[in-house]
Amino acid sequence: MSSWACDREVFYIEADKLRADFENNRHVTDRRALENILRRGEQKLWQFAHPDPYTIPYSFGGSLYARNPPWDERLHRQPDFGREADALEASLRQGQIH
Repeated sequence: MSSWACDREVFYIEADKLRADFENNRHVTDRRALENILRRGEQKLWQFAHPDPYTIPYSFGGSLYARNPPWDERLHRQPDFGREADALEASLRQGQIH
């Protein structure tokens, strides 16, 4: 439903209608009637499915999915925020880098 309704007010109205359908069938216990209700519900689901559903950006298929992949564990990352030259000079003085 969120793919079709951009406005939250429309979403809430449609969600209330859908919830009412569930509530109307809450006390049905006959197996054949339940199968019929389920079949009609699945048909309605496919009938109203959005051709291009909304995807959360960070989810699989979203525009931001895997945009910043994790670092390779073999790489050493030391964010010095502009003090890289000072860190290099200190490493040279301590003999860590030749």
